[in-house]
Amino acid sequence: MQKEFSHELEGYELLLKSSDPQYAKYKDRAWQLLCSKFAVFTQGVEPEDIWELKFRAGSFKAEEIWKDPTANIEFVWVPQGCFMMGSDSAEAYDNEQPVHEVCLDGFWLGKYQLTQGQYEKVMGTNPSHFNSGDNYLVECVSWDDAKEFIEKLNQKTGKIFSLLTEAQWEYAARSGGKDQIYAGGNDLDKVAWYSENSDDKTHPVGT
Repeated sequence: MQKEFSHELEGYELLLKSSDPQYAKYKDRAWQLLCSKFAVFTQGVEPEDIWELKFRAGSFKAEEIWKDPTANIEFVWVPQGCFMMGSDSAEAYDNEQPVHEVCLDGFWLGKYQLTQGQYEKVMGTNPSHFNSGDNYLVECVSWDDAKEFIEKLNQKTGKIFSLLTEAQWEYAARSGGKDQIYAGGNDLDKVAWYSENSDDKTHPVGT
């Protein structure tokens, strides 16, 4: 049923995106048909909330992006898949072994680290030592701060945000389970700021 719902949702999404007035009269009818055939997926969802509908259908594409309207956090869709979690490297910790297969449903993931501006919009404070600007990552955040941030974001948006599980983090950081030393590749200079290239300060996210 989920595949059939996903297929019919594509047509409904095209109607929603259309600016042609001749299609406007079909939107209500299309929504009624979706609700009558797929009530289990449409119950409690507003007709215009295509993101929630696609989430329930599991029909997001990897390039799709969603922004939460409260803090303007940009999320990307990580498609479902299986990967070999852990490491047999001599440098691996005991709790990373043995390597074993893990399969995950698709999930949303923040595209960048949380910024100081986003944190302040939700919490009203900025704890960062490097108070460099709204587009710089927030730091000096405790575990309790992170939990409180998520609770407040959930309250403000009415949606359910959470920290990643260990498996979700590893799957995303390794680009879907690729054999990589670092998140994004094997060349540290190309994927990260660290002690040798950061000039001992933070930098804008996404750089």
